[in-house]
Amino acid sequence: MDKSVEPKFIKEMVAVVSRKILSLLLAVGLIFPVSVKANVNQNDAQSIFNQPSKLNEVNNQSFEMTSSLKYRKEVGLNHSEATVKNIKMQYKKSEKFGVYLTPVEELELTNRFSFQESTTKKILGKLNKVIKGDFTLYIDQARGGVYHLGLKDINIDLTDIVDLFSDKSLIVVNKISKSEQDLDAIHESILSARGSLMESGIIVSEINTDVRNETVIIGIENLTQDKVIFLHNMFGSYVTVREASGIEGTDRSLHYNPLRGGTRITKNSGGNCSVGFMVNDGYSNYVVTAGHCGQDDYTQGGTSIGYMSFRTSGFNSNSDSGIIGQNTNLTYTGGRIYNTSSSHHSYNATQNASEDVVGESVCMSGASTTTNAVQCGLIQSKNYTSSWSGMTFNKQRLASYIAIPGDSGGTVFYSGTNTVLKGVQSARRLSDSYGIYSHLEYVIQDMSNATNRTIQILF
Repeated sequence: MDKSVEPKFIKEMVAVVSRKILSLLLAVGLIFPVSVKANVNQNDAQSIFNQPSKLNEVNNQSFEMTSSLKYRKEVGLNHSEATVKNIKMQYKKSEKFGVYLTPVEELELTNRFSFQESTTKKILGKLNKVIKGDFTLYIDQARGGVYHLGLKDINIDLTDIVDLFSDKSLIVVNKISKSEQDLDAIHESILSARGSLMESGIIVSEINTDVRNETVIIGIENLTQDKVIFLHNMFGSYVTVREASGIEGTDRSLHYNPLRGGTRITKNSGGNCSVGFMVNDGYSNYVVTAGHCGQDDYTQGGTSIGYMSFRTSGFNSNSDSGIIGQNTNLTYTGGRIYNTSSSHHSYNATQNASEDVVGESVCMSGASTTTNAVQCGLIQSKNYTSSWSGMTFNKQRLASYIAIPGDSGGTVFYSGTNTVLKGVQSARRLSDSYGIYSHLEYVIQDMSNATNRTIQILF
C-alpha cells in the first residue's frame, strides 16, 4: 500500500465506523444528544443533533423497526428487515400489537391467540383433574403456536386433550423428570435460603423457573466457579447458575377522564409512573400502580388523583403494587386502556394466576412507550423472583415485551376474544429490557391485605 494514502484511508474508515457506532448507541438509547461544537461535514447529522424532534424521529423509527423484527420472530412470521420495511410502506402499525403487520397477519395472530385463550384453560382444567399440576406446559409461538406438554408418565390417556386440536401437529407430548411444581419447589427453597447464602458471600438477585428447559435459573452477583459448585451441591442438578441480570424499575401526559390505564402519573416530589387499572374497596375508588413508585401525592395530566396510601413493602412481596386515591371529580369506571389520545381498549375479563402459561401472548401499555400504543411479547417465566433497590418481589412474570423507565405501574393485558386484564408492570431486566410484571391475582390479594378490605376491580 502507498504509505502516503494510508493515513487518509484510516481516517475515513475510523469516521465510517464511528458514525455507525454512534447511530447504534443513539438508536438503543445508550447515549443522548448533546450540543455539538466541532465542525462536522455531515450536515444531516449536524442538523439532527441540533433538532431534538428530528433525533426523536430517528430513534423512534429505529425502535419501531427493532421491536417489529423482534416480535415477528417470536411469533413465527417473516422477520427479514426488507419484509418489515415493505409492510411499513403499505400499512400503519397494528394498534392491537404495536408492531408492523399486514392485515392478514394481524387476523392470523388474533385467531391464533383467541384459540389459545380458550384452549389453554381447557387443557389446564383436564390436566389438574388427572395429575394435579404434576406437568409442564408451554406454547412455542415461533412454530405457529405449538403446545408442548411435559409428563412424567407419557402413557396417560390424553384423548380429551388431543381432541381439542383439529391440527394434531399443534400438540407435542414430551417425557420430563421435573414438573413445573417440582421446579417451583426448588425455586422456593432457593428463596428461603437467600439469607444464609448472603452470609456465605453469595448474593442472589434473581430466581427464574424455566419450564422450557426444565431448570431453575439462579442469578448471582460476582459469579465464580466456586459459587456455581456450591449452589449445585446445595440445590441439585436442576439449577442453572449465571451472573445476575441487572433489574431496574420502569407521551401519555394529557389528562383523561374517565381515567385510563397506561397514562402518565407524576409524583409531587418528581418522577413518573403509569396508571395500571382502577379498583374500589367498598368506600373509595383508587388507581392501581407499582408500589415502588413510592408514597407521595400524584397527578395525572396536571389533575390530582390523590396520595398513595397503601403499597406492598417490597420485602418478599408477591406483587409490586400500590393504590392512589381518590378524586371524587374523576370517573374510575370503564376499564379503559390507552391506545391513542382519541381511542382506547376496554378490559372486560380478568385472569387467575393459575391460568397463564409460558409462551402466552401478553401486552403492556405504559406511559413511556411513546412510539407504540402498546408493547407486546410472550411470557418467558411465570415464577420470577427479582431483587433490586433493597426490594424483593416473588411470583412475578417475565415477558419479552420491551419496557422502559416510566412504564412502571402500566397495564398488562391481552386483547383477543376478550380484553383480559393480567397485571401491573413492575420492572425491566437490563440485559434485554424484558418486562417484569406482577400478576393481577397477587396485586388484588396484596392490596386487600394492605387495606384490610376487599378490593374489587372496576370495569
